[in-house]
Amino acid sequence: MPLSSSGEHQARAVGRHLGDLDARQRPEVVLTSPYVRAARTAALAVEGLGVGGRVRRAPA
Repeated sequence: MPLSSSGEHQARAVGRHLGDLDARQRPEVVLTSPYVRAARTAALAVEGLGVGGRVRRAPA
């Protein structure tokens, strides 16, 4: 099941929030489960975070 528009908005908001943190507090890598919804949420958050797309999926 894909993310709703509300879920996409929330994921981007999390990314913006994390991106606004001091560089020392920002995550350098985002880990996610292999589930499509989790991976999509992480990808959207990373857009606002600015970690260069470093999303790692756990093996299934």
